[in-house]
This record gives sequence, C-alpha cells and structure tokens, in this order.
Amino acid sequence: FLNANNDGRIMVSTNTVYESRFGIYVATQPAGPEIWISSNTVYMGTATLSSYGVFFNGLLTGATVTNNAVLARVVGNMNGAAAHGLYLQTTAGVKFDHNRINDPGSVQGPGSFYGAYFTDADQTSFLYNDVHSTGAALTNAYLLRLGEGSANAVIRNNILSSSFTSAAITTRTVAVIDAASQSGFDADYNDYHSSNSLLTFQWGAAVYQGVLPWRLQHGGDLGSISAAPLWFDPSATGNDFHPRSTAGRWT
Repeated sequence: FLNANNDGRIMVSTNTVYESRFGIYVATQPAGPEIWISSNTVYMGTATLSSYGVFFNGLLTGATVTNNAVLARVVGNMNGAAAHGLYLQTTAGVKFDHNRINDPGSVQGPGSFYGAYFTDADQTSFLYNDVHSTGAALTNAYLLRLGEGSANAVIRNNILSSSFTSAAITTRTVAVIDAASQSGFDADYNDYHSSNSLLTFQWGAAVYQGVLPWRLQHGGDLGSISAAPLWFDPSATGNDFHPRSTAGRWT
C-alpha cells in the first residue's frame, strides 16, 4: 500500500502477494513521484468481499506497471462480489504493459470477474498484455471494461482470451460503456479470442458479436484478429503463457 505524500522514484518489484483483498494499492500522490510496479506476482483473494490485484485510486501523476502476473489461483465462490485483475479509479497517464491477468476458472459464481476495469481513467496505455478467463456460473465476466469518462485510452497488441461457457451470464471481451470513454479510444493489433461463440463487444448501449461488427462500429482494430493464442498452459497449476509453437510467436 502506497499512501499519499510520497516523493522521488518509487519501485515495487519482484514481490509475491498472496490472496489479500488488495494486492498492490496506490493512492493519490503529489506531483513529482515516479511510480514503477514491475515483476511482481499477485494472487487475487476470492472471498465474500470484492478483491483487486492492482488498484490505483486517484493517481493523477501517472505510473508504469510492467511484467507482472495477476492470478486467481484459489477456487472460491464470490458470493455476489467481484474479482478485478487491474482496477483504475480516477487516474491519468497509467501505462500498463507486458502483464498477465489470469482467471483459469478459479473465480466462481454467484459473482463477477473483471480482467481490467477502468472508471474515470484517462490517457491509459494498455499494451502487450495477456488477459484470460474462463467460468460458467459468473454474474458478469469482462476482460476489459472502460466507463465513467475513461477517455483517450490506447489498447494495442494485447491478447484477450476467454472460455465463458454460459450465455446466461453477461460477458464482454471489450466494453466501452459511455460516450466520454469512446472519446479518443484507440484500439488495434489485438487478438480477441473465445473458445466458443461468446465473443461479445459493447460500444455504448449497443452489443456486438465478433470482431468484424465491433471493428465496423468503432472504426478501429483494423489490424486485430481472432485466433487461439496457443498458450502452453494457462491453467491454475501452470500459468504458462509461452506459445506452444517451438518457432515462437509472430510480433
């Protein structure tokens, strides 16, 4: 927990955080501090209270979050609460790149899972991340959600993959909830994948199935695809996001 009134360069690196409600929490900071969150492993708690792997609250001075793993490993009923891999609330200038967020079916309903949740989060760069979730009895399941005026987001070169198995739950691969969040929205060169037909996108109140209607609606993602990422073992025991191909992956 980084509370207010810090100064200088602050680096949180190479830690393992086990099953707390807030894995890494950063509050409002004055102008000046440089915040780096790097190479940590955070195991999200699954309990009766909502949990957060990385939570930025009121951080308007920017931060870099890179090469972290945020994992839901403990199987548990959320009892109506929600698990969040990344949660940005009233932030500006956060760069979130080369991270892995994984819920391999650990989060169970009734309850919800959000890979990345932006509320009033401006000028966020979300780049080269792997986000994966599977689940059957969840209430809501979103890989990436932007709302409440999260303007000028850049969403590029990510893999967002799901295996949601029930049409009864509200699922979204990407959801841009309001007009203010649509402003400056820049998404491209992403891989949006679902192991079944539930590859759902939301733009305002409208909902779309598949990459093509989503691309036509918001005018971006012209270089994005929908293909299985062929991770080696994204299960709870593996959490191995290396490609299965011995020839590597195309970048």
